[in-house]
Amino acid sequence: MASIQLKFQAAAEVNGKEKDGLLLLSDQEQQRQLVITCSKNILKEITERKSNAINYDDIAKILWEMIHWQTTLELSIHINTLEDGVYKALLINEENQFSLPVKADAAILLSMISHNEIPIFMDEALFRRQSSVYQPNAKGLQLPLNIISEPMLHDLLDNAVKTERYEIASELRDELKKREEEDKKRSQESKDDTEDAQ
Repeated sequence: MASIQLKFQAAAEVNGKEKDGLLLLSDQEQQRQLVITCSKNILKEITERKSNAINYDDIAKILWEMIHWQTTLELSIHINTLEDGVYKALLINEENQFSLPVKADAAILLSMISHNEIPIFMDEALFRRQSSVYQPNAKGLQLPLNIISEPMLHDLLDNAVKTERYEIASELRDELKKREEEDKKRSQESKDDTEDAQ
């Protein structure tokens, strides 16, 4: 399976949302960009690290340095799926290929803590499907609906209805309905698998 190496570009808050943030990554050639939602805590950590506002008592940084001094451990991050609006990744030990599942936003923070010594990769097909043309000076970001969390979709839908933006509200409602149908399908498949096993 082909992968593309990604490069962290920027972090920003979602307008009007106190708890959500966005992380912008690009391919190495800066031709295409990918937007990943992140938690408020991850956004705060990344923003502070980007502005060099982290103290010398930063335990994550100290632990990384200790690991780096004591081992020849080579790690990589592979963003491989998108489930219910959340990118999932694997933290992979390159020597033995053992992997640990992790949310993509936390994996990006880990890469930053390592001064990018832990590279970030993404499945090429997923990147092509989810990315858009890289726009370094854009004033806003267009987000694919499938990366927005369900609670955020509900908030956006309520706001679209309140501001009488019915076309947007319709698209948001369609995405929520699609996810509901996918959840029902997964639930039924799981139920069928359980019955088959008995």
